[in-house]
Formats: sequence, C-alpha cells, structure tokens
Amino acid sequence: MNNILRFSKPLEFTITRVFPTNQPFSNFDFILENEYSNCQSLPRILSQARQLGFQTLVDESIRCVGFAEEEDKDFKQYEKNFIASKLQRLSFFRKSFKTVQEIQQCDDNDFLGYAILKGNQFSGRAEEEWNIFESVIRPSEKPNNYNHTTISYEVLVYSKCFKISGNLYCAQNARTNSCAHAALRSVIAATGVGDISYAEINSILKRKKSPFKRRKELKGLSVKQVKKVLDDIGIRCKLDYVTKTSGGVSWTEKEYQELMWIQNRIYKSIEVGYPVFMAFTWKEEKEPAFGKETEGHAIAILGHTFSDDTWVPRAATQYFTVSRDVGYVSSEEWTSAYIGHDESLGSNYHIPRWYLINNPNITSIHVLATLPNESILDPIQVEVIAIFCLYKIIAQLKSMNKNPWFNRLEGAVEKRTVVLRSVFLSGEKYLDHLVKIRGWNDKKSEYINSTTIESLRKELKGVFWIIEVSLQELFPTNRRKLGEIVLKANIPIKKGDYSNFVFARLPGMFVSPEVRGELTDVRTTPSGIISHTELIEVHR
Repeated sequence: MNNILRFSKPLEFTITRVFPTNQPFSNFDFILENEYSNCQSLPRILSQARQLGFQTLVDESIRCVGFAEEEDKDFKQYEKNFIASKLQRLSFFRKSFKTVQEIQQCDDNDFLGYAILKGNQFSGRAEEEWNIFESVIRPSEKPNNYNHTTISYEVLVYSKCFKISGNLYCAQNARTNSCAHAALRSVIAATGVGDISYAEINSILKRKKSPFKRRKELKGLSVKQVKKVLDDIGIRCKLDYVTKTSGGVSWTEKEYQELMWIQNRIYKSIEVGYPVFMAFTWKEEKEPAFGKETEGHAIAILGHTFSDDTWVPRAATQYFTVSRDVGYVSSEEWTSAYIGHDESLGSNYHIPRWYLINNPNITSIHVLATLPNESILDPIQVEVIAIFCLYKIIAQLKSMNKNPWFNRLEGAVEKRTVVLRSVFLSGEKYLDHLVKIRGWNDKKSEYINSTTIESLRKELKGVFWIIEVSLQELFPTNRRKLGEIVLKANIPIKKGDYSNFVFARLPGMFVSPEVRGELTDVRTTPSGIISHTELIEVHR
C-alpha cells in the first residue's frame, strides 16, 4: 500500500458543474437540489469547506474503480437487490473561478480538499443510498488545533494534480461494512502505511478465522477483530478498556483509574503522531461488554486541542495531590478535546476529553492506540523513566553555581510541578531541532555551536524518546521549554538500570552519565543556551 489515494490516478470523468460558492450559494440548497439528503455526513464536509473559506466547488462524475468497485462486488454477492453505483467527487477551492479551464491556474494552497460520494442503487428504492466513500479536508486553521497524524495526498482534479495534507475520512454503507470498518480504515491511513479497502479488512479476518459476519442487522467488528487486522498489517498497537460493572450511572474508583489510564494512552499516541481507534457502548444495549459483536460505535482519534488557559494543571498541584503522587505534570493536562472522525456525522470533530467518561449512559470504552514499531518502550513508561532520571540529576547538581533558569527548574522538581512532554524522533531530526533552537535571553548568542552538535551526533544513532522539560507557566503560555531528557527507544527497562538514558539538556549544560547505565555520577558540559527554547514540532 502507498500514501497516494486510489482515486488520485487519472480517471475517466465528466465535469458536470463549477459552482462559485459566494452568496447566494447555499450548502443546504446544494444538498437538496442534488438529492444528497440521505448522505448524513455531507453537511459537515461542506461546513468544513465553508469554514476554510471555499469560494468554488467543482462537481465531477467519475468512473467506479478501485475500492468502490470492490465494494460493488461485495454488494452483488450479499445484496440481491443491488443494481449499480455511481461516484461524484466534490472538490473545494479557496480561489474563485467559473470555468474548468481555470483549475489549471490554481495551486496547492488554493485546494482545500475533496469528498467522493458513492450512490448505491437498489431495486425497490427510487433514490440512491449516498454516503461519503472517502474524503480528505485540510485541517482547521484555528489556533490550538494540533493534528500530528496528517498524511500527504495527491489528488487529480480535471487533469491537474494537487497536494494536500489531511486525514482520510470515510463512512460505512451499513450493509457490507460497519462503523468499525470505517474508523479502522481512517486509522490505518493515518499511520502512514497506506489506504486499505473494506474487502481487504474482511479478507484478513477470514484468514485469521475471525470472519466479519453479515447479518440482516449489521453488527460490525469487535475490538479484538480490529486488533487482528492491525497486527496482520504490522501496525503495533496497545489495547486498553474498561467496562462499567456497577450497573449504575457511575464508575467504580478502580474503573475511574482505568479511564484515566485510557486518557493518558490516547494523548500519548496522538501527540507523537499515531492515531487511535476508540469504541464505546451505552446502557440501552443488552450486552455492554464490547468485543462480543454487540452494538456500539467506533471513531478514529487523530489529534487534540490545546487550552493554554485551563485551570486544571495549576489547581491539581496547588490544592490536590496529583503531581505529588506521580512526580510531575503531564502536558496531557492542557488537552481540552480530541479531534476525531465520526463516520456517521463527519470529519474533524472536537470530542470533549471528559465527555464519554462523564456520560452516565456509557457502559464501556475500548481504545486501540497505535505505537511506533521502532520503540520497545511504551510512551506512558518513558515519562516515568525521565522523571526518575531528572530527580537523580538535580540531586547531584545542587552544589553547582547555576543560572536562574536552572534554579527555577530545580524548584519545580522539588515541588513536583515540572511539566513533561514526550516526543518520538530519529536522532537526525532531534539534531536538526538542536541546530535551530535559540534561547530567550539573547537569540543571537544563545545557541548550540556546530562543534557540540557534531560531538552529539555519534550518540544519536537510531530512534529516541525526547522528553521535553518545562514549567507550568512557561509551557502553555510561551510554548517553550527548559530542556530535554533523551532516552533510547529500543532498550527494555530493567530495575535500577539507566541504560535507556543518553543525556539531558538543561539550562546552561548537557548532562551525561560517567558510566553507561548508571546515574550515580554525572558530568556536565556547556550547552550555549542558558534560558528557554521553543518546543519540538511533530511531523511524523
């Protein structure tokens, strides 16, 4: 599989219309006039195009090939009343034009995305059953929206190729595939391994002796079946789940702790650029234990929002014992919502972080978080390792004559209010970051010189967890940090062994162990940066 959509290649198409979308054009009227009213998620797609400032909509009829053709074969096998299907591709541009020839004058910046609508025709029904077969829309340009799982796509519109970064969205047909199929397809695409058809998903499950069962009432996939597909493709993932056992409206204390773990799991994956499959059930269902082909719903989680004014991290450390229990504050605490695709409702919705947990109707939550294949360490583990390393380093450097920013870090460590954020990078990408960063006090003089960079290069072969270290006011307000703890990603944890630790960059210095695997003695070398620097931008 590759990252180029199957519909990107040249197709036989007919341009039906070009619509300028300024007033009096109406999304509502467009849906009604084209008989797309039963396409449930189309209003959301058009609303996103409107939010992004689209000025033109191009409507193309395209030939049914690739994945759509595969789906039609499934229909013919399992739906005796299936007749045929047709595809319409809607493409959105922020540039205003009126003729198809003017598409050639548009560039990638003008292209906002597309949606392919599939209309399935069945005997006994006058209208086609429309659904969004696939869509990629440019991510929101609103501040504090972070989506590190976007993939670069090439899309051919009227013989011109456009590049766009976004996340594949698709909707189930409710006949031969389910919401879990659609969410899984979005998740797999966001991992970067390429697109997958519903037929391929079902073929994998058949080989695994766990076939997708088509019934009169579509039941969908279990979470275990989803994991089997991810395992078969070679996508590393971790399953976490909790089922409400009380039978009431509230979770038990143990279940609530498990839900906190799940929250942490979701954030840790999407923050480093790996998508998450989430499924949940609600109390109207007879069997709340997801995984037994019970009814429920599945969504793909692809990003998060950031609330720099949130009260929670400060309150948790000031009034409660949260940070004192764990030893630090995770950057997760500034997450206000997840960004996800709901195949029934549309793409790139904000899902409040606490909504499902606080909803009394929810009976179970299952999460399959994808992870870097190159890392042995779990992303939840790395911050625990990092904070232990930081404690040991700070304890050994207490007697040193340090600068004010180091002293501030020392104070945060003592109070257990230091902020940690984990990033997964190759050594080369981390070195590129070190070359670019500049200190706050004097951007011209506060940098890491080339000699130091080259000396670090031999230590940075392979992949690493980079745990950024910051302060509670510095991190959300300035998006800056005081340094990093660098851990090898492919060395397993051993009690009392610090072989994962490579070095730390703290205000004014690099800190490394005198003996590999131990932190009883450390040595320091000047770094050239004594204040704070910008955070790492994640581009997986």
